[in-house]
Amino acid sequence: MRKLSFLIVLLICAGSVGAQAPMDIFASAPNVISNTSATTAPDEILSEADTSEISTDLKTPNSLKKNNLSVVVGCAGTVTASASICSGTSKALTATGTGGSAYTYAWTPTTGLSATTGATVTATPTATTTYTVTVSGTGCTTSALSTTITIIAKPTVTVTPTTAVVCPGTSVALTAAGATTYAWSPATGLSATTGATVTATPTATTTYTVTGTTNGCTGTATKLVTVGASLAVTVTPTTATVCAGNSIALTAAGATTYAWSPATGLSATTGATVTATPTATTTYTVTGTTNGCTGTATKLVTVNAKPTVTVTPATATVCAGGNVSLTAVGATTYVWSPATGLSATTGPVVTATPSATTTYTVTGTTGTCTNTATSVITVNAKPTVTVTPSTATICAGGNVSLTAAGATTYAWSPATGLSATTGAAVTATPSATTTYTVTGTTGTCTNTATAAIAVNA
Repeated sequence: MRKLSFLIVLLICAGSVGAQAPMDIFASAPNVISNTSATTAPDEILSEADTSEISTDLKTPNSLKKNNLSVVVGCAGTVTASASICSGTSKALTATGTGGSAYTYAWTPTTGLSATTGATVTATPTATTTYTVTVSGTGCTTSALSTTITIIAKPTVTVTPTTAVVCPGTSVALTAAGATTYAWSPATGLSATTGATVTATPTATTTYTVTGTTNGCTGTATKLVTVGASLAVTVTPTTATVCAGNSIALTAAGATTYAWSPATGLSATTGATVTATPTATTTYTVTGTTNGCTGTATKLVTVNAKPTVTVTPATATVCAGGNVSLTAVGATTYVWSPATGLSATTGPVVTATPSATTTYTVTGTTGTCTNTATSVITVNAKPTVTVTPSTATICAGGNVSLTAAGATTYAWSPATGLSATTGAAVTATPSATTTYTVTGTTGTCTNTATAAIAVNA
């Protein structure tokens, strides 16, 4: 008998063919031949010719009968080959049965499967898994097929720096890690769209996404690059004009911290408010900073020269009760102080009649700038002049000696009847009653005294 190209197990239903046990034609075969009403001896079930006929008929799988024997062919089939996928992705698994008809499919395990029946299912396992499909059909017996889905972990992509804040027009380097190759988007503001490190110079706050790839699997990370607002730094006062030697306070606003330059003439180079005392017209720049972003403002401080004020005389000496004219020049307007003894407190010319030594100050102004000058007026006391006798009576042709005291030098008048007009002592021989006056001088100051001489006939 010729050997079949498949294995057949012959089962003789009990009581159908005598009392003999079932005959195993070819051991270990899944296919079954059963006798439903055979009347022939077991060894006559299949003859040489019969096997040839069955072999020919099995080219089209179905249930065959020969001498009332049913022949059932085992189900065969294929399933999608084992594959590797990235974690989080899916793989379609398809089984195809052969050797029968009206196939059904049962899949195990259920983990990660879209369904447990049907020719095609979708597998989304979280770990490497071997799936088994059991194929059954009409005219064939059950057959199990398996396929393994291997999970490749996605790369864990990160981006540094942790916080990305830039000022308008500035840049930040973004560096990705955790994968082999990288692709960045959107391209706006980026120096490149591939590579581990790119430079971002966005004009507005932007979220960049980097896709990292390793072994065909991808992972993503995002980085928000915040673009800070431009700082509007201002400086007050609006107009800054000072006179040489004077100061002005400059105050900045619009930022958190401030730095000033140049340092020349400034009380400090940091802080919102500084005091400027430049010796010449200077433009100061303040740089304000908030959260790493900066803004600048400038302030021109104009320095006007002070007027050069002078007073003539700068010094003067007067006697008590005397006066002196004071004249100021070099400015546009003038104010004098103290007012004591002055004929006026404004104007370029005043008359000073101090009762004691006094320093007068004149403040001259041109524009907004002022300057001062002084004049010291020394007041000397008048000498206290006396004459003895201050009165006298003589007979006509007689004389009297007059003596002055209290001064340094003396001058007498009128000269009529006097022995001399200078000197401390003179002899008076008036021809008529006469009042003589002596002027005593000490330094520049003078005083007088009189002597009345009566002449009797």
